[in-house]
Amino acid sequence: MQTGRKYRLNPAPEQATVLAQWIGCARAVYNGKDAEERYQNWLRRYAKFSTRSFAPDEGESDFVFDQAYSHLKPAKNEAPWFHEVPSQVYRNAMYQRGQAWAKYWDDPVHLGRPGRRKKGENDSVLLTNELFQFWGAGLVLIGTPRFPVGVVEYHEHRPCGEPNSVTISKDLCGRWWLSFTFDDGREKQSEGSILARLETKTDAELAALTVGFDRGITQQVTGSDGSVHGYDAQKKARFAKYLRRQRALQKKLARQTDKSSRRRGRTRVKLAKVSAQITSLRTDHAHQVSHRIVEHSPAEVLAFEALKLGNMTRRAKPVLAESGDHYEENGAAAKSALNRSLLHQSLGLILRFIRYKALRAGKLVVEVPAAGTSQRCSCCGHTESDNRKGSHFTCKKCGHQAHADANASVNIQRDGASAVLTLLGRIRVQPCAEATRERLAPLLKAPSKRSTSRHLAA
Repeated sequence: MQTGRKYRLNPAPEQATVLAQWIGCARAVYNGKDAEERYQNWLRRYAKFSTRSFAPDEGESDFVFDQAYSHLKPAKNEAPWFHEVPSQVYRNAMYQRGQAWAKYWDDPVHLGRPGRRKKGENDSVLLTNELFQFWGAGLVLIGTPRFPVGVVEYHEHRPCGEPNSVTISKDLCGRWWLSFTFDDGREKQSEGSILARLETKTDAELAALTVGFDRGITQQVTGSDGSVHGYDAQKKARFAKYLRRQRALQKKLARQTDKSSRRRGRTRVKLAKVSAQITSLRTDHAHQVSHRIVEHSPAEVLAFEALKLGNMTRRAKPVLAESGDHYEENGAAAKSALNRSLLHQSLGLILRFIRYKALRAGKLVVEVPAAGTSQRCSCCGHTESDNRKGSHFTCKKCGHQAHADANASVNIQRDGASAVLTLLGRIRVQPCAEATRERLAPLLKAPSKRSTSRHLAA
């Protein structure tokens, strides 16, 4: 099974200069190919107005991606630094653009066309195995005999295998990273194979092997097995410290209006470092929570609410007064605070980590609709909006009392078990299984393979 690794790279100043040159030259050729494709697209679009040209039919295109890059490099006497970079770097940049086109052709509805690369955004370069060689733990040799970079140290916090290619990147804080994937020797499991294994279980066994998890703000993740996951006091203190520093730097940056000022540039770097520290803390916490949920739980089915976090964190819409000369109060400040609190919990990131870790552990992740789970009683099934008051749940019919998130997790557990039974064909399709069926249906089919030379529709 393919496993990813990302290590902190520590190049010397002269090595960092050479790697930055490789990144810049690869970006320039990548953008040159983008300009060339746009020009050719313009010619094809207006060729139908020329009597000497045979334009393609309406709705068709004769565009075929090619990986030629030599004509995109300036002459050696004009820009000699372009010729101080191995040709494999330019070839790999064209390969990445070809992969971007292939992904767009496979799913043009959700993915945009390949565009330009901006300096400072995703500064990276792809190196194939002829450009690097691992020299043991924490050392990697980069370059070729003609264009050597040297041996660069990296922090190998976990052992890894030999990859076929690596990506060297630099973030806004000036930190360098070494990332790659390799085969760890473990058998890759699919959701279809997991469902086939669960088919041997009885209905009662499937219900016992299912655990529901409710995600929220007060309690980050609450399980039906009684587990509660969230930020501890130490992490909350660290977040508070970094958030105070971030707000102070944002105010300082707002006062520095001269964008060409060096002091403003230093403030931007400081702000980027603080933001990166906050992101690292959230990512590390999401990995810890997902690891505890997947590895420390005996359950084989993990049920979650299908939360639409994008809709939940939208800005409040402005309310125009009837007179039309001003806007009324719409609670935008309170909604913004709620959005910040919700995004701070990293609920989507936790579920994303759980999905790939569950596949490695041979467990199934299902999603059920979130409507009514926090207002439905887990004892009698009575649903009423007055059942929940804040974080406390009291059923108006049977008098059952519990924490609102704990009550919702039990409902999610039952809906998740019903969703699995529906996927196995033991019960009819119920509304609680629609979200899971829509997500698993394309995954249970054989993936289609398309070549990068497929014609692009005009």
